[in-house]
Amino acid sequence: MNPQEISIPVPWGHIAAKTWGHSSDARVLCLHGIQDNCGTFDKLIPLLRRGFYYVCIDTPGHGHSSHYPSGFRVTIECYVLAVKRVVDHLQWDRFKCIGHSMGGMIASQFTSLYPEHITGLVMIDSAGPVPVFPQNSTKWLRTALDGLLTIEKKVASGSPPSYTREQAVDVLMTKRPSKLTKNSAEVLVERSLAKRPGGRYAFTMDQRLKVPYQQMLSPIQHLALVNSIRCPVLMIRATDNPLQKIPAVKLSRKIYKSNPNVRVVKVNGNHDVHLNEPEKIADLINTFLLSERTKAFGDDTHPGVLCVHGIQDNCDTFATLLPSLPDGYYYVCVDLPGHGRSDHFPAHLPLEFTNYLAAIKWVLDHFGWPELAYLGHSFGGQLGTWLAGVYPERVRCLIVLDTMGPRSVDMGDTLATVRGRIDAAQSLHRRQRGRLPPAYTFDEAVAKMMAGRPSKLTVESARILAGRALVRADDDKDKYTFASDQRLKLSFYPVMTFDQQKQILCNVTCPVVFVLADENCGRYSTYLKDAYEFNSQRPNVTIRVVSGDHDVHLNYPDRVFRHVADFLREHYNS
Repeated sequence: MNPQEISIPVPWGHIAAKTWGHSSDARVLCLHGIQDNCGTFDKLIPLLRRGFYYVCIDTPGHGHSSHYPSGFRVTIECYVLAVKRVVDHLQWDRFKCIGHSMGGMIASQFTSLYPEHITGLVMIDSAGPVPVFPQNSTKWLRTALDGLLTIEKKVASGSPPSYTREQAVDVLMTKRPSKLTKNSAEVLVERSLAKRPGGRYAFTMDQRLKVPYQQMLSPIQHLALVNSIRCPVLMIRATDNPLQKIPAVKLSRKIYKSNPNVRVVKVNGNHDVHLNEPEKIADLINTFLLSERTKAFGDDTHPGVLCVHGIQDNCDTFATLLPSLPDGYYYVCVDLPGHGRSDHFPAHLPLEFTNYLAAIKWVLDHFGWPELAYLGHSFGGQLGTWLAGVYPERVRCLIVLDTMGPRSVDMGDTLATVRGRIDAAQSLHRRQRGRLPPAYTFDEAVAKMMAGRPSKLTVESARILAGRALVRADDDKDKYTFASDQRLKLSFYPVMTFDQQKQILCNVTCPVVFVLADENCGRYSTYLKDAYEFNSQRPNVTIRVVSGDHDVHLNYPDRVFRHVADFLREHYNS
């Protein structure tokens, strides 16, 4: 990935930024620490996943960005507002955020204030906004104000010192509380210096950054902010950082741990581990970036197996099956749009089968897989069949659990089908407009899932799916709502006759195995009869029948795994 420079206008000048990736990819905003600049991520981002659009800003007064107007103390709130200006300018709705040190503080507070924007937060050796104990508040605030006045007098009294580039690197290495490697220091000075006469340089950072910038928040106020963070948070804590022993920092860490969305991971290294030794944290961040919408099992250098669930399910439908499947593969299970933890398609419009197929193609391109094995249950299997027909060069082998199809439409029913779908989508939208979704306890939601499902889920299976299908209700920490897109209750299979579908199905050239449940085979003599007869005659197709119903892979994976494992070993060796 080659970085690009962009500039974002703000009322006092501009905010400079460096970007990696394509602007149409999933978005990640990166915020550096105090007295640093966006170059702090130069060594980390090349190790992170492609398929994301990383925007690393120089916060005001740092790097190539304009300074705030003189005459006032710069605080965390100033930086949070600057981030909001950047987000509004970029017209971002939802994105992830990575922050180092002060950048983690800014990102944490932004997440507290604007939770609708942030889908995941990574804090690299950041304690977040550190609370101020009430008995220290007067002394703390006076120190900050007096410090600002001292800095202003010093700046007004003369020009800043100048250095050769080598001297500037040495200054950065010797005066920094944590140790930078020479290479890391050279990276940071690239955006920290301005040329002066005689081949010399001066540091450009706003001198007010040497004044305390934290908020004067009591522990109770800090707790309220942290508890308002709803997204997953990964806190990476460096083991070699003496500041972690400060009482206020220890209290802040305890406050973050009280939020169940926060996961703390320790890594060997100092405060600048992300810059000195980025390989120590890259895998942690990569896993986190993918964790919201996908679950991955195995080594990502092994052959990829994409696992796709059925309608109104989520990627945990494979939770009981995958542990039995062979090692040597990289299993990636996705939540389709509108399911689990993935975003919904835009509102107001009917869902379309081909849009889900396009989403699968985005996933393939995101991982950079030239080919893969595909494992799909129900609707996920139908998508896989079309994927193998439309992009035969990408699918090495196809495993379909308890489905064939998608179902076709008789020619004479085409008009009524199209009109019925549009009317149903509009009716659903009108019914839901302005209504809050019903809230349930976890056990009530599990019971509802079991009662409303055509096939029979065991209690254990229903609880597995519910863990990813529910979100906490805003007004009650003990109640949940279903996260799935309500349009999934409507039909959206392709409006095509079977003869039309055959043009795609005939193009499926890879080995295919259909693992069908015997309790659900009646449909292969009715609305899926054409698909069954067609596939039964294909030389590359194998059909296996197991005892159970539509969810046998989840309820009783021991009845399914052997067919899947043997097929993978035979047709998809690395």
